[in-house]
Amino acid sequence: MIKAIKGEQIAERMANDFRSVLFDESRIIFERKQACLALFHTKETEVDWPAELNQLSDLNNEDSDRLVVELIPEIGVDKFSAYRIA
Repeated sequence: MIKAIKGEQIAERMANDFRSVLFDESRIIFERKQACLALFHTKETEVDWPAELNQLSDLNNEDSDRLVVELIPEIGVDKFSAYRIA
């Protein structure tokens, strides 16, 4: 369902829900990634992506670290420091 509404107007109203799914360690990694990408494609929601991915990395678990690695190219490497990319 998350993937289907990515970029749609309803996604704007669901931005907080997407963020909750992204940080929910009980969710499978695919759901968390799709929630992040839906959040990324919302046009009206401002997100500090470096801060969000730093917070995700601070969860200190394998899935969250994997998400950070997978999401940087999706969101755009230009938004991140060389340190974060490395």
